[in-house]
Amino acid sequence: MRQIRGKIGSGVDGESGMEHVSAYSSLAAYYMEPFDTDTRRMNKVANGMFWELSSPSYYPVIEGEAADDLPHHSDQPDRVIKLRGPVAFISRGDMTPEDEAILKDAHDRAHSRLRAKGWI
Repeated sequence: MRQIRGKIGSGVDGESGMEHVSAYSSLAAYYMEPFDTDTRRMNKVANGMFWELSSPSYYPVIEGEAADDLPHHSDQPDRVIKLRGPVAFISRGDMTPEDEAILKDAHDRAHSRLRAKGWI
């Protein structure tokens, strides 16, 4: 959040906004996407977290299931976002310990998946 606020406050040209996570009504990805000509620099971990969190069957912390055992539905375009720049996953209300656990789990899964593919 500090990076996003810093960029907005310093006059960096860009777009800020929020992408809501459909599976969790309280969670959203808040971003500041700079306007520049290099569109290749994606925030791979944030995009991976959004993918993990947007799965219709992703509730591993709540139900105790492993998300890797559940099918991922790649034909759902609303799960694919291509954010660049800093991204903060936030709660639209008070951040609960359950929200924090869900976000940590999604981060760990996305990071592990990207590292295994050699993308980071």
